[in-house]
Amino acid sequence: MAEARAGDVRGVLRAGLATTAALAVAGLVGVVFERLGAPGAVIAGLATMLVLLLIIVAGLTGGTMRLPVYLASGRAISVTAAALAIGASATTALGGAAAATAAGLFLAGLLFASPLRAAGVPGLAGWLGYRFGDPMLRTLAAGAVVAVAILAASARLGDVGAVLAAGLGLPRSVAAMLAATACALVLLPGGLHGAVRAGLSAALVAAATLPVASSAAAMADAVSRISLTSELAWLGVAVAALSPQVAVSVSACRSPADARLALFGAGAVAGLFGFALAASGTSGGLFPAVGGVALRLSLDMAAMIALLHAAGAALGFELRGRLDRRRHPTSKRFAALRLVTLGCIAAAAWLSLQDAARSAAMLSIATAVLVATVGPPLLIGVLVARAGRWGGLLACVGGLSTVALLLEGRLAPGMDLEGAALAGLAAGLLAGLLPTLLMRAAPRPQTVDDASL
Repeated sequence: MAEARAGDVRGVLRAGLATTAALAVAGLVGVVFERLGAPGAVIAGLATMLVLLLIIVAGLTGGTMRLPVYLASGRAISVTAAALAIGASATTALGGAAAATAAGLFLAGLLFASPLRAAGVPGLAGWLGYRFGDPMLRTLAAGAVVAVAILAASARLGDVGAVLAAGLGLPRSVAAMLAATACALVLLPGGLHGAVRAGLSAALVAAATLPVASSAAAMADAVSRISLTSELAWLGVAVAALSPQVAVSVSACRSPADARLALFGAGAVAGLFGFALAASGTSGGLFPAVGGVALRLSLDMAAMIALLHAAGAALGFELRGRLDRRRHPTSKRFAALRLVTLGCIAAAAWLSLQDAARSAAMLSIATAVLVATVGPPLLIGVLVARAGRWGGLLACVGGLSTVALLLEGRLAPGMDLEGAALAGLAAGLLAGLLPTLLMRAAPRPQTVDDASL
């Protein structure tokens, strides 16, 4: 085991050295162009295209025609690669602060990583449906996951489109289509396998641009400005722990122990990248500005790709549950899954071109619903071994009903989204624990083999 992990680390280091060498050569070419009097916009455009191509090429190498590889990357991702890919995809996924994102990933590693990986189900909705044996619970959770993932991906796609529009001089609509096409090139051939490779490439690009994009003094200043009331708010931690792409990526790890270590490492990576992103752009000059653009682009691309895969997997696989292979062969399931993923990419691209303020408001509402709907049954299913079907279903329905009434203004007019989400989380826990304490139910086995995918 130690030799395998050492080999995995060496593989990631080799990939990191190759990425650093490519960026170093690109940097030298940029210096030559600057000395020759090339405009800064040309150098920024070349850097933007290089980062985009590195991520696309890395994702394209993950193409597969095996469903377990498409959905769970063959459950063969090393701890180092998973930590880098998950950390990069989580840094800007839901727009959370760096400290809250890191704390949320640590919390997910402590509570959720081992049970989710041990079950072998690729996603939150599938795990809840399998753990409690209730299709309605799986449907409600899948709906919440799909809504949050698509809305969050549309926000990240809008940011990527803005970077591409500024760097390449394209109209906003054309830049958004280019970003969506890049995402489709990564996800459609390989699914999670391609998304993990693209996330690893994005993490290596971000790590290579850290010395250029931000200084140690600027990062220390960003750390010193952490506010316990905002960045470490309980809602931010809960949102990061329930981020849709995290559970999907955890299923790609080799073992429950590796999944836990990967999320602990991802928390450190997301914290580092988050603080570097907050500190970027504080230094003057062309190359610090280009480094900040490359850092933002790589992290937003990783988040967008991972979120859209989570949406496609929840809508195309988890929502339908286990199917009869005699009537639904693997080829048809593959085609349906890829078609659904393409639809999610198109929906995110369309939403990214709409009013940004309205999309942000919709994302905030969907995130509150996700916390109140998925959080209670997930906590009960992980922490209470004897919890049965009614405990999980009532926890989900109780949290959803509470947050819906609060957002409607019928229970507490004027309550903000954070308060509504946390109140729904608490109400769902109470509603689910009551039947769990009154009824005894034997826990379902929490193992799914690759043959069931």
